[in-house]
Amino acid sequence: MYVNNLKYLYVVPYPPSDIRVRSYRIMEQLINYASVDLIYIDDGSIGKVPDGVKVISVIDNRSLVNRLFSMAFAFLKLKPLTYYYYYNKKLNNVLVNTDLGVYDAVIVERIPLQELDIHPKWLVFDAVDCFSGQTKVASYWSTGIKKWLYMLDSMILPKFEVLLSRKPDVILVTSDREKKCFEEIGVTNKIETYLTPSSWAISNHIPKVTTTKPFRLSFHGKLSYIANSDAISVLNDVIAPVLDNDRYQINVIGGVSEKIKKKNPNLNFLGFIDDLTSELQNSQLSIFPMRMSVGISTKTLESLACGIPVIATCEVAKGLPEADGIVGKGVFVVELRDFSNKIEWFFTLSEEERIEISINCINYIKSVCDPVKQEEKLLSLLAPEKTK
Repeated sequence: MYVNNLKYLYVVPYPPSDIRVRSYRIMEQLINYASVDLIYIDDGSIGKVPDGVKVISVIDNRSLVNRLFSMAFAFLKLKPLTYYYYYNKKLNNVLVNTDLGVYDAVIVERIPLQELDIHPKWLVFDAVDCFSGQTKVASYWSTGIKKWLYMLDSMILPKFEVLLSRKPDVILVTSDREKKCFEEIGVTNKIETYLTPSSWAISNHIPKVTTTKPFRLSFHGKLSYIANSDAISVLNDVIAPVLDNDRYQINVIGGVSEKIKKKNPNLNFLGFIDDLTSELQNSQLSIFPMRMSVGISTKTLESLACGIPVIATCEVAKGLPEADGIVGKGVFVVELRDFSNKIEWFFTLSEEERIEISINCINYIKSVCDPVKQEEKLLSLLAPEKTK
């Protein structure tokens, strides 16, 4: 179906890793069919490059001076900090001096294309989410200086993202609601929904149903992300206090600072876990009390792939593909005030009922994240003239 010798260049504004999963998982898919080169901006965070991917350039952006320069540039030029916080002007020089003609496509994630003087055969912009919509939500829930920064960005972003969208041949987003958000601000270029691959996490066995206490409840994600940090506060302040400590343990998976630990004493922080699937399968239930959610909830897909049911808000459910196939069957949607009651309800179910729910979770992921269909769609978007 596909010709051989496809070659791609991936450009991301931070070290790819299985924490920032999207670029990492897409490169994992591509390496099965093509050679993949990588350029990334090093912000000092944990990085992990998929096997087989060749790093051809790393741009150092770890110093505070670089960050302050990016912030000052954004303020003075009225550029959205959301896009420029990770950007380093050296990237354009690297790309200009790279022979882009050898690549079937260049895939750029979340980098301001207006700053890049590049003209490859086929340019793909992985927007992931529409920041114009995301910053509006973030400004509502955030506090202090962050609130004002998000409010400023929300005013600048619509025009900026419309201009940005004119350069790529195709824009990728994580969900239909993000596609709609781009269309509502006036983007007319081709936009395609492409799910973050989750088939890698699909369990080959149903998790064991345990009656051993404490029952393990889990939350996982990048904890510096505002939606996740807000959910952690809800877990600590609203949900944990009404649950029996001897009966339930709320585990939080993800890199964490001492400040966050001290601020949330009712939670058990496990830190960064290299083998996420094994840790999720040690849980009986994932809980995501998100007051804000954009794109698709990758954490929900990962839990479901492991056969772990999810209790979540309607904000999370809105981003699920083919939601009717899983809501009420493996994803249970409730208001924040009802989380504790729903948790209690789940553990009154019989072993047979819980096994059936786990089977529903895995079957759903096999359907919506079928790796063959996903790879076919991805390659048709990245090399349309070479696929049929």
